[in-house]
Amino acid sequence: MEERKTKDFRPNALLQSMDTVLVGCGVCTQKKPWPFGYEPHPFIRIYYLEKGCFDLMFTETIFHLEAGGIYLIPANIPFSYLYREECRHLYIHFSSRSIDGIGIFNQPVRLTGEADRSTGVKIEHFIADAFRSKDSIRENMELRIQLFRILIPFLEQFASLCGHDTDPGRYDGLSKVVNHIEQNLNRPINVRDLHTLSAMRRADFSAHFRKRYGLPPKQYICMRRISNARNLLVRTEMTLQEIASACGYEDLFLFFRMFKKYTRMTPTEFRSRFRQY
Repeated sequence: MEERKTKDFRPNALLQSMDTVLVGCGVCTQKKPWPFGYEPHPFIRIYYLEKGCFDLMFTETIFHLEAGGIYLIPANIPFSYLYREECRHLYIHFSSRSIDGIGIFNQPVRLTGEADRSTGVKIEHFIADAFRSKDSIRENMELRIQLFRILIPFLEQFASLCGHDTDPGRYDGLSKVVNHIEQNLNRPINVRDLHTLSAMRRADFSAHFRKRYGLPPKQYICMRRISNARNLLVRTEMTLQEIASACGYEDLFLFFRMFKKYTRMTPTEFRSRFRQY
């Protein structure tokens, strides 16, 4: 006679599709206003604010970050930093299409309850381990596991808010559109192609995109191109023509005009002023 004890696991769409790619982490002490303007960022951020406070300004609201708080900031939704006082925060940047696809994750989320204390310690350990890491396969896998442990209370919080329905497939259309934009910033992007990719009616696509990302699609594309140009100006030795081409502008004059429209500086002025950062 055979005795057997088994357990069948119920499929969870979010966990089945969970993908995370680490981008960076660190500790930042800010003693003066940030040099960044209102722009979208192509990765999710975890912030653990140890000291002081600052604000994030979105299209229609200002989100306050306070000492002791742990926050998850969505990717691709434009915001600017508002400096209030000297502050110190720990941060982890990563990308995840599955988390991007959670429909209610369109604004910052603060961790609530008792989980924030233990999660703060996990973030400290993660950053300490990352600084010691030599980028081996084992170390990278261990960091990824640590990131999952940091994300668990956020995912539980999402589940409690949307009745355990965190299936990213339900909100996949806009995520596909934003991923397409990110992958083609150096090429022409036709808004009609984005509407087709979203599998929505044209009027619904524009309305839903603006509601989620705070901007119409065409303006969002321009802001992402300029945001990418700002990063390249500060972090690389590329020429202005190379940067313009990498951001989808073959006409250097048009690149200068659009860059000044969004930053109030020419690319040359921006590189000279912010190279120190």
